[in-house]
Amino acid sequence: MKNMIKWAFLAFLSVIVCLVRRGEAKFNPESYLVRANYTGFVLFYESFSGDWESRWIYSKHPRYTGRFYNAQPEHDNEAITIADANKHYAMSARLPNGPLSLGKDSVVIQYEAQFSRGYRCGGTYLKFLSWGPSMDEIQHTLDNSTAYTLMFGPDKCDGPPKVHLILQHRHPKTHRVIEKSLKEPLAAPDNAMGHVYTLLIRPDLKFEILIDGVLARQGDLLYDLYPSLVPTRTIPDPADTKPLDWVDESEIPDPNAEKPADWDEPEFITHPDAKKPTGWLEDALSNLPDLEAVKPSDWDASEDGEWIPPTITNPRCLTAPGCGPWSPPKFRNPNFKGPWIRPLISNPAYKGEWKRREVDNPDFYVDSNPLKGVAPLAAVGFEIMTIDEGYIFDNIFIGVGGDGEEAAEDLRDLAWRPKFGIHKQMADNLAKVQAAQTRRDERMARPKAHLADYVIEYFEEDRLKSYLWLTHNIIEALEDNPTWAYPLVFVPLTAFIGWGIWVVARPQVKPPRRSRPVATIEVKEEKGKQEDEGKQEDEGKQEDEG
Repeated sequence: MKNMIKWAFLAFLSVIVCLVRRGEAKFNPESYLVRANYTGFVLFYESFSGDWESRWIYSKHPRYTGRFYNAQPEHDNEAITIADANKHYAMSARLPNGPLSLGKDSVVIQYEAQFSRGYRCGGTYLKFLSWGPSMDEIQHTLDNSTAYTLMFGPDKCDGPPKVHLILQHRHPKTHRVIEKSLKEPLAAPDNAMGHVYTLLIRPDLKFEILIDGVLARQGDLLYDLYPSLVPTRTIPDPADTKPLDWVDESEIPDPNAEKPADWDEPEFITHPDAKKPTGWLEDALSNLPDLEAVKPSDWDASEDGEWIPPTITNPRCLTAPGCGPWSPPKFRNPNFKGPWIRPLISNPAYKGEWKRREVDNPDFYVDSNPLKGVAPLAAVGFEIMTIDEGYIFDNIFIGVGGDGEEAAEDLRDLAWRPKFGIHKQMADNLAKVQAAQTRRDERMARPKAHLADYVIEYFEEDRLKSYLWLTHNIIEALEDNPTWAYPLVFVPLTAFIGWGIWVVARPQVKPPRRSRPVATIEVKEEKGKQEDEGKQEDEGKQEDEG
């Protein structure tokens, strides 16, 4: 009965867990935005669910042959992915409520990107196409020359990944469109986890960039882009050159410093207790020429060179611990300090940082409204080239006002964060496995010098790999403090020996002798008396008859 109750309870818990997971998987961002009354502040939202391709237009340019496909990685929320490497991709979707002009209200742009199979070279940014009188034609001919107002998101090639923020601005005097980008590069995450990128632009043109909801950069579009939207009256003279005798180094190596006498410790040392294994064949060769090998009949020494018979493993070495010269194994020297470098001191000849002299800026102008040279945003687009595959995009969002910012924050918490938790757990597990393998390789390279080495080797056996979640913590504890091996081994061993001694030496108690019940004895005695009396009567009758 108890087992039935237990299994029924476990089945009930399983049903509850399934229902909870089911409920989590059914989170619908579109429905949530409606229920939370955010619809009036959402100008664009794409979760790539349902018939998403009907809302997007692929470019007909012959170079852009890449296509996006549905993806559901490690979670139940739909997304799109790049399935083919070494291709150009271009598609766009119109803002349903018409063009969006910057500077009138707070604007928030947010989307998710993941490099599920690595990030070598490729763009994962979004382009926000400039409004034009023939948007259909602009979308169908989208390529790298198509006019765009804003570009935002990660990019990587020939260097570490960075987050772009690029604004296209038309110069009021020359009418040339000039690209304005961040003065200082902003680093982007470089891992296989999904990340969410958020751009906030205030009405006063202050901006913020958030990565995973954390502020990564803030500034002013007027002054923190290069070239600046508001030109300076003067600029560094491009014709100015630094004098040949100018000293740029603020610090120099101390010429009077001396290397410590105990500095030159070798990086690797041999273990003093290491001994050559018994049976090591030091005079035997590991490989021998194959005496049965025959030179090919078409071998031409003038073209192919001298023919050398192939080698085979020395049969004697198959049963021996090893062959050839033996040398003690080496391990990293804990006293190794690396190359000695002289400490730095202040340079007495240092003249300071050299700067070009300032001259009048020929492009200077006064503009009371710099954003009039920035075209309205009319469509969201992908225009990228990548040598990788497996990029994943999801939850593209454009909102306005404070409610738009709150909606973006809610989407981060409800749509992105659960997925990130899964990615983080997978990355942590992989890191633990890789770290354990590295530590194992280092241990295998050095001789066993402590009981902990043998215990760790036991826990790392293949038959215990399914219990890595448990043995991993034990191995880490032994690596941090090898003395834990003694109680780990001897406490169970002592308990087992004590139990064995108790089993062998405990006194043997004989079972008590069973006694017959009194009632049975009395019945048998009474029956015996009756039988004796009957015999006596029979004998008396026989005597009388005689």
